[in-house]
Amino acid sequence: ASDRIFAGRMQRIVLALLAVLLLVAADTPPAQLAAPRVVGTGESADAVRASIGKVRGRSSASEWEQRAFEALRAEGWMWARVRLVPSSGGGERWSLEIDAGPRARIAALELRGSDPELALRWQEAAGLSVGSVLRPREWERRVLTGLRVLGERGHPFASATVVGQAADAATGELRLTILVRAGEVATVGAVHVEGASHTRPEVLARLSGLRRGDRVRESSLRDARVRLENRPALIQQVESIELQRQDGDHVDVYLRVVQPATTGRFAAALGAVRGDDERTRLSGSVDLALLDLFGSARRFEGRWSDDGGARRRLDLAYLEPAVLGTPLDLGLDLGQRHEDDAYDTFRSDLRASLAAGNGRELGLSIGFDRTTFLGDAGRVRWRQRIGASIGLQRRRSAGRGAYGHLRSSVEAARVRDTRVEVGGTVSVEASVTQTLIEFDGQVGRAFTPLVSAQLHMSWRSTETDALPLPRSEQWALGGATTVRGYEEERFLGERIAWGGVELVLGPARGGQAYGFVDGGWARSTTEPLGVRSTDERWLNGFGLGVRSPTTLGAIDLSLGFAERLGLDVGKLHLVLVRSF
Repeated sequence: ASDRIFAGRMQRIVLALLAVLLLVAADTPPAQLAAPRVVGTGESADAVRASIGKVRGRSSASEWEQRAFEALRAEGWMWARVRLVPSSGGGERWSLEIDAGPRARIAALELRGSDPELALRWQEAAGLSVGSVLRPREWERRVLTGLRVLGERGHPFASATVVGQAADAATGELRLTILVRAGEVATVGAVHVEGASHTRPEVLARLSGLRRGDRVRESSLRDARVRLENRPALIQQVESIELQRQDGDHVDVYLRVVQPATTGRFAAALGAVRGDDERTRLSGSVDLALLDLFGSARRFEGRWSDDGGARRRLDLAYLEPAVLGTPLDLGLDLGQRHEDDAYDTFRSDLRASLAAGNGRELGLSIGFDRTTFLGDAGRVRWRQRIGASIGLQRRRSAGRGAYGHLRSSVEAARVRDTRVEVGGTVSVEASVTQTLIEFDGQVGRAFTPLVSAQLHMSWRSTETDALPLPRSEQWALGGATTVRGYEEERFLGERIAWGGVELVLGPARGGQAYGFVDGGWARSTTEPLGVRSTDERWLNGFGLGVRSPTTLGAIDLSLGFAERLGLDVGKLHLVLVRSF
């Protein structure tokens, strides 16, 4: 009997233990949970839902609770509590119960410091006031915003430190004491440039715009970075800007820069095309660019071209950077265009440009043209021009992303057509006005580091009532830089447009293969026998090409076809670019 009683008791103990184990197992979450359901309404619950909704996949119970707590604390619920419990309907999905508690708010704010006015400016810029919700995720940003305002007033070493705080967990009220040290007003001492490989450091210091004796301001340091990085031919990157306090209120500025490995470029191009007369003509051009003359940041460029027929062209350009210590660059362009038995034009331009940051450039220019007409003795055409331009640029990175450039200019011109009579008398044949409009744009996107596509478009027009224009003032269309597959500058008109699409396979700075489709339009006005007529011509070209770095330089070889496929109409264009 006693054995039966003992066995019965043991059975009941075992059953009780099993029940306890089942109850504990029911309340223990599995190792990995799907996103739990957030219980509750209001801002606190919405903040947790937003944080959890960004997570994909499963996590442990402690990780879900930690994410919820961090989301609440970031929004100012400093004393929040969260608990993971089984859902009432059962299943593997659990619920998060939230006890947000009071939100932290500033009940009292005391500022200390030797300069109460500057401490108050820091507070206003930081946006801290009695009644404000204190969000830890915003605290650092607010403090730095206030310090930047003090830095803009010439206090680069200002600091703000919490030296006293008291909190009431029942109400969420905070009482803060903040010590704001502005320090002495700092002025620029010496400007040191480190990392300059070919430009003289004192030249780059001048181009930064930082001058000895100026106040050290947040904006002046930021502008110095922009001014340097807007000169990609000289600066690849400004790695850092550091300040070092010297005696008194002087501060030395240290600029750490990275410069391109090359300072110049030489390019030679050769083209071959069969004309309507079944003769194959060679055209060519030579380009030379010296981007940093004697380490002075001055630039010189020259270009000569010959279309293999009757046209030749020579262009020279010189750039003086940061003229007289200003942020303006001053450039001088000279050029001559010649066409056998037609005209000879001398062109000059004086232009000022200003880098406005983020790849933008603004410019003003004045120009002068003088054209003599061969075969029409005594006739000279003078043209005076004044214009403005704007440019935008975003360079292609080594990976994915968009890139491109945009440039547009408008010039107002006054033209006087004169004739020198026998005996030296000058008579004015015509006096007209013109508006010259130019636009160039290119946009591209790298889908992968090896695949990209780009679209380019351009427009040129001369708006005037005095038509037709002489050949020297018409725009030229056709060739390797406009519509490939045609002879260089074969078509002329007072209005032209062209564009194209290019698919490129290969890295941004390596060997590439590409296919292209180009299109163009030219409108010209003629007046034979006193009757004005307008002619429009549509162009289309297509082809393939390769670009590849070699020991001689970068080679670009393209074969373009105009309107139809055939080796007898193909235009071969070879470009060799050598950097040094």
